[in-house]
Amino acid sequence: MCIRDRSIWAKNHSGNAHYGVLIRYINNLGLKKDANGIALLKESDFARILSGNPYPENWKYRGFSKRVRGFLFHLEKSRFSSEFNGNSIAEKLVFQKAGWYAYQNNPCFGSGTGDLKPELDTYYQKNYPELSKDQRRKPHNQYITFLVMFGPLGALVLVFLFVQLWRFTDESLVNISRAFIIIALVSCLSEDTLGSQAGITFVGFFVGVLFLLRTDKKGL
Repeated sequence: MCIRDRSIWAKNHSGNAHYGVLIRYINNLGLKKDANGIALLKESDFARILSGNPYPENWKYRGFSKRVRGFLFHLEKSRFSSEFNGNSIAEKLVFQKAGWYAYQNNPCFGSGTGDLKPELDTYYQKNYPELSKDQRRKPHNQYITFLVMFGPLGALVLVFLFVQLWRFTDESLVNISRAFIIIALVSCLSEDTLGSQAGITFVGFFVGVLFLLRTDKKGL
């Protein structure tokens, strides 16, 4: 397999151009990004590039360090490029930017539950017209989603409910309660937790159990 058999400007299965993967691969090898650097690549290197893999087989960075460097690359790329397919972090950043744009159109009272999708579509059509409809998703951030739908008051009510649960949990259940609250609040930063069946079941189950097991219900 040779990279010359396919267009350098073509895209791989992840939607990324071979050219961009080639540049990253050569850079990760520490070679010059010119004809001399490309001449030093082996057939196995070309196979990895064509598959969309920008990391050499024996790259010095592994595991967590590798993921961090990949995240920083896509974070920087999202600042000047509208191409983000193939990276979940970059996708979520775009989804959250779309949500923030939608919120700014109705910053006081929100746009309501029915207008969430049209508001997001306006942003996607303007900034990412090449995205298919199934890729134009919600913000993947529960706080931003509540801001868009209900305004600041809705987001504050969401946080207030968790704060009250934190304050008025029985001492015998305090460790379980606070572990649940922390997990729920953190998950809301990167997912529409209350917008999925799994998320609402998880939150509803623990809130219900913690409330029913209270010996003194006057605080809630």
